[in-house]
Amino acid sequence: IYSDEVYSGLVYDGEFQSIAAVPGMQERTIIADSASKTYAMTGWRIGYAANAALAPTFTRWVTNTDSCPPHPNQYAVVEALDGPQD
Repeated sequence: IYSDEVYSGLVYDGEFQSIAAVPGMQERTIIADSASKTYAMTGWRIGYAANAALAPTFTRWVTNTDSCPPHPNQYAVVEALDGPQD
């Protein structure tokens, strides 16, 4: 299952529920997300896909098909992801 969760940080009532949280679905789900909406980094074009079992395949694919955003933008997204989420 491919789950586009780019709006997961913008829930107004209750909490966001990922399909990956359903028992038995974590290992079957590829989660795609972006810094654009959650961290107001629109135009930076930094996104990611997550699935531990498929990470090596993603790495090979992205290396050959995508360009990289500027390093300062990459570092800013890491800080945003590692920082407070309130």
